[in-house]
Amino acid sequence: MPSPSEISPAAIAASERDLGATLVHERVVAGVEKHRFLSPGAEVSGLVETARTGLSALAAAGVTSIVDTTPLGFARVPELVSGLADASPVPVVWTTGLDPRSMPSAVHDLTAERLAGALIAELQDGIAGTGVRAEALTLAGCGSDEELARKLLLAIGFAHAETGAPIIASAGGDRGVRQLDGLMAHGIEPDRVLVAHLDDADGCVRTIDEAAGRGARLGFTRIGDADGIDDGARAALAAYAIRRYGVERVCLGCDAAVTIAGDAADAAPYDALPGFRERLAAAGLDTDTIDAASRQGAAALLQSEGFHG
Repeated sequence: MPSPSEISPAAIAASERDLGATLVHERVVAGVEKHRFLSPGAEVSGLVETARTGLSALAAAGVTSIVDTTPLGFARVPELVSGLADASPVPVVWTTGLDPRSMPSAVHDLTAERLAGALIAELQDGIAGTGVRAEALTLAGCGSDEELARKLLLAIGFAHAETGAPIIASAGGDRGVRQLDGLMAHGIEPDRVLVAHLDDADGCVRTIDEAAGRGARLGFTRIGDADGIDDGARAALAAYAIRRYGVERVCLGCDAAVTIAGDAADAAPYDALPGFRERLAAAGLDTDTIDAASRQGAAALLQSEGFHG
C-alpha cells in the first residue's frame, strides 16, 4: 500500500482542491459479483482497471469528481481504494458509513461507541491502511428496525462529533427527514447534513420544504432512475429547490449502485445526464445555474468548516 506521502493529488482532501462538476452518492464497485464481503487477500485482479474504464466514461460525460457512498462492508477493497487514489480518470471522494445490508449479524451486537470507532478510524487514519481517508459519513436506512436505526444514528453522531465530517442521510424522502431530525436531536447542525434521495419514488415539494426549513442540504441523487419518478419530474423538483433555496444548497447524483465496475456497467445511468440538463433548462434554469448545480452544492457540503479528520 502507498504511504500517505505517496498518495496522488486524487487523494488530497476535498477541502484542498477544486472538485469541479461533482456527482454525490455514487458507488465505484457495486455490481461486482460477491463484492459485499470480499475477504482480505481476495482476488481483485483487474478490478482497478475495470473501475478506471468505467470512470473514464463518466469523465467523458463531463463529470470531474464523484462522492462514493459505499458503506463499511460493501466492497471496501483496499487495493481498489489505493489503486484509484493513485490514478483515476475521475477523482473519488470516499465516505464511510453503516448500512444494515452490509453488516454481518455479529456487528449488530456492537455498541454505538464501538461502531463509531470504526468510522472514526477511516476518517482519521485512512481506509484499511491505504492512507486514503474517508471525508464524509453515510447513514443508510434501517427499514422497520427502529432499535438498530437509533444505534446507527448514534454511531454516526459520535463520529461526527469527533471529526466534524459532513453526513449524507440516505434513507430517502420522509425517512431522510426523520434521520435529519434524529441527528439534530443529538446536536448536529443541519447544514452539515445532506438529505439525499429527495427525488425517490415519493419525492415531493413538501419533503423538500421540510428538509430545507430545518436548514439541511438537499440531494437529488437518483438521476436516471427509471424505478422512481421520471427525470422530468425530478428536474422540476431540483429546479424548485434551486430557485427557492439556492444552488449552493443542492447536490446532484445518479446513485450509481450497479454501474462503474462489474457486469452491470452497461446499465450505467450516466447517459441520462445530458438529458437531465435539458430538463433543468425546460424547468426554467439558465446554463450558468445548471453548471453551478453540479459544482457549488458538493463543494459547500465537503468544504464547509468543521471537518478535522
